[in-house]
Amino acid sequence: MRLLWLLPFLLVGCSDDGSQRGVRDPPGVVTPTPIPEPPVVPTITVEYRVTGTIPNTNITYFSAQQGTAQVTTDLPWTVRYTTTELHPFLFLQAETPFDNFTTGSLTVQIFVNDVLFREARGTGFTLAISASGEVP
Repeated sequence: MRLLWLLPFLLVGCSDDGSQRGVRDPPGVVTPTPIPEPPVVPTITVEYRVTGTIPNTNITYFSAQQGTAQVTTDLPWTVRYTTTELHPFLFLQAETPFDNFTTGSLTVQIFVNDVLFREARGTGFTLAISASGEVP
């Protein structure tokens, strides 16, 4: 009998105003699922340049898309590509051909996002110069 007088107080303390956790939407109402934003993938633009006075220069370079590639060409020579690799390793080498009988000069340059990243220079008969590094 003593507990009956507490019953009105217990009922007043409970309410259903819809603000409690676990309240469900009425039937037929669909709550949309938020679509997450795709992550922003930074792109890096890499440009390799070889300049100089030696004809038929042998050029070796590395790119994430092609791997290691070799070219024999007259100078100047340039190749440009973009990558989404976070810290790509870059490599560029130029050397004189075996049948070179003239003195000359070679310069190799690596640009990352249009800023000079690495450079090497050489002069003489037999040249083999390279520049490389991992982009921070």
